[in-house]
Amino acid sequence: METELGKLANSLVEDAKQNKLTRLSLYNFYYQSRNNFNDIVKFNCEDFKNAGALFLFMLKLENDIEVRQSISAMGYYILSYGINNETLDKIGIPIKLLDYIGLLKIRLFLLLNSVDNLKYTIRMIPERVVVDKYFSPLMDNFTSEQASFTDMALSDAGEIKKWGSVPAITPMVLLVEQEAINIATKVINDNSPLLRETTIENKIVEGKKVHAMLYQYLDKKLRVEKSYTFDDED
Repeated sequence: METELGKLANSLVEDAKQNKLTRLSLYNFYYQSRNNFNDIVKFNCEDFKNAGALFLFMLKLENDIEVRQSISAMGYYILSYGINNETLDKIGIPIKLLDYIGLLKIRLFLLLNSVDNLKYTIRMIPERVVVDKYFSPLMDNFTSEQASFTDMALSDAGEIKKWGSVPAITPMVLLVEQEAINIATKVINDNSPLLRETTIENKIVEGKKVHAMLYQYLDKKLRVEKSYTFDDED
């Protein structure tokens, strides 16, 4: 079922393609999203991609720390909701591979454009895990939030590379989502020192655990409590 929020996202992405997207219209979408957040449960894959892209645009424009905190959390949650509920089966296997890769790509870009913001959000998760067991002594200056964040990014990158290389779909991925392969490859290469201590398969598993914790935390905060500010709760 098409929602007004979904239609607005689609319209604004079309504006962006024609270089007509304005800061005012972007922030109108931000406040419409806050006021109608539960509309996302009616989104289709294209709505999730469009909404995620708009939050990514906002991150590139916004400098205020508190606003970026809200933008990054909302964008992350919307993309994750789409990944979890529209592209995966009940045991977590992708059933819409191109949409899965497309949503992972946008979420990975969002992660990379909101590092400090999402690390702060991770720190607020009561049940977060310290994953520094995967780091060598030379890297003991990593905080648990940085380690968790890196696992999330490597997990998304690893999944893109893994499923993008499925022979039946590889030609379509290269045609439609070459950008996804490129950014995934860059993230894996940039973090190659970490992979001397483990494997990308292990990072996919560990990253999914952090994604799940962050998703559950934001599900309660954004959808249940309808709270869009992130004061320190520790």
